[in-house]
Amino acid sequence: MLDDSQKDIFGSTFKRMSQERRVIVLNKIGMIDDETKSLFNDVKEIHRKYLHHYSKGMNDASNDALKIFEFTSKII
Repeated sequence: MLDDSQKDIFGSTFKRMSQERRVIVLNKIGMIDDETKSLFNDVKEIHRKYLHHYSKGMNDASNDALKIFEFTSKII
């Protein structure tokens, strides 16, 4: 899809959208199913926890790394 068409339909080009918005768009146009959308969101939530690691403990880092690996393995 051309950039102009993307802007008309989505309000911006796909590459300029947030990751969250891209997942929604891919789901709505049938490129990913609801389970994959949920897995992407699970990865995002764990990732967010570590973006602000100074405000939260990192006690679950090993467990979270395993979860991320599991989620991304299912996505692929």
